[in-house]
Amino acid sequence: MKDLVVPLRQILRLRKEFVTIDETSTYLRVRAMLHQKGIVQRDEVFGSDIKTKKQQVVRQGDVLVAEIDAKFGGFGVVPKELDGAIVSSHYFLYEVDAHAADLDYVRHLMRWPTLARQVRAQGSTNYAAIRPEEFISYLVPLPSIDDQRRVAAWLDSVSAAVWAVDTRLDGADSGSIIRLLPPMIDATINKASNEIAQLGDLADFVSDVVHPGDDVGLAQEFVGLQHIEGHTGRALGADPLEVMKGRKFRFRPGDIIYGYLRPYQNKVWVADRHGLCSVDQYVLRVRPGVSADFLAYELRGREALSTAINLTHSLQLPRLRSGLLSAIEVAVVDKANQAALVGRLDALRNKIISAAAARRRQHELAAALLPAALNEVFGELN
Repeated sequence: MKDLVVPLRQILRLRKEFVTIDETSTYLRVRAMLHQKGIVQRDEVFGSDIKTKKQQVVRQGDVLVAEIDAKFGGFGVVPKELDGAIVSSHYFLYEVDAHAADLDYVRHLMRWPTLARQVRAQGSTNYAAIRPEEFISYLVPLPSIDDQRRVAAWLDSVSAAVWAVDTRLDGADSGSIIRLLPPMIDATINKASNEIAQLGDLADFVSDVVHPGDDVGLAQEFVGLQHIEGHTGRALGADPLEVMKGRKFRFRPGDIIYGYLRPYQNKVWVADRHGLCSVDQYVLRVRPGVSADFLAYELRGREALSTAINLTHSLQLPRLRSGLLSAIEVAVVDKANQAALVGRLDALRNKIISAAAARRRQHELAAALLPAALNEVFGELN
């Protein structure tokens, strides 16, 4: 099919249909999703809420193109359920020539990755608007109508298979798997403990402040909230100290770094190096006889997390004050048993991380299936 290449103007015709907005009527507005994910409902509003009183009307089967977002895959075919909706003048509408092209074939063309690459290649900046005549200059494969229908039917079957996979994976993404960890932590620890203590009895808050230009001592890197994975406590990155701005807290290996800004994110890390963290994180230094790894698991557990959330849920920007964190109760386990429990918890965490990675890979493969099928059918136009 790569040899049967034509510009889109051979199958698309610019179409304009306008409506004058009545302030007492309601209107369905649509938008083109980015990354070639189609045309969807934006909202439904009264005419009095629409500033520009002249809007375009879209029809089933129109190719709808956003003049700026087209460079990010903002185009697609209007589905039946959105017939008669409206869009602003920042969109272009094209009707499909039914004698030259099958509508279902065109619908798949609009999801072809190579078409999006052609659009992105035009212009000098990402935000440069495309012109109506520019979009229909892009090249696409165009076999006979019968071949188009056969291709569309096959791609429909691929799309149905992808939808079935997505449906089965829905609600079980990698994030939902990671969120299973906090209650599992509590279940493991509570079996080995019959006592509780307040956090303030087990660790001290350390406020070793470093300002720009100060000697950072042994600090090697900056590890902020953005570098800590929620629930697992893994550090997934760091920034060099050269880019540091504003005051920071200094920490050392074995300190617990607790994210008290938006504590529902559950970002609790045990430092394995000398470094600096943001002032939106507490530095906790455990007392003798307390395992930092074990206490960090306690803080990531569901009970401590729920307490932190309950203490801050009414705040517009949730921040857990040190006094409140210090009073949070955690289970107490004999020092002799802490290492064994940490080993079990590490193994549990690793299984959760592996399961989440596998699920993430499943989603990636499912997402790649249709683009691969489109490139297989339409070619790459290299």
